[in-house]
Amino acid sequence: MLGPLFRPLATLGLAPQLLAERKSFGNAVGVVLFHRPRGEPPFESGRHFHRLWLEIEAAGFGANVLAALADNPSIATRVSRDHGIDDSRRLVSAFRFGRRTGTGFAPARLPVGELIVS
Repeated sequence: MLGPLFRPLATLGLAPQLLAERKSFGNAVGVVLFHRPRGEPPFESGRHFHRLWLEIEAAGFGANVLAALADNPSIATRVSRDHGIDDSRRLVSAFRFGRRTGTGFAPARLPVGELIVS
């Protein structure tokens, strides 16, 4: 993630803070492995991925993306095999999810009345 910056930051003793995920992972109750047809264009897969993420959030859950599971081909192959994802499908990404403990995020969309300017 930080590439060449990680080693100097680790030397300064900052690695534990950079890698700490307890806060975002502490309330996780599950993992979603998001897969799509292998031949599907990446843009289309991305559209479905973001719609699912919005649906998870709208249902009152929080989700953190675990892209590393799909970004590394050998790991993606192993995860897919271990969890019964057919060879005709491609692991696009994964989420860990759980109930939000706070109020969540304010909606990003403006009310219709604020969109139309006369």
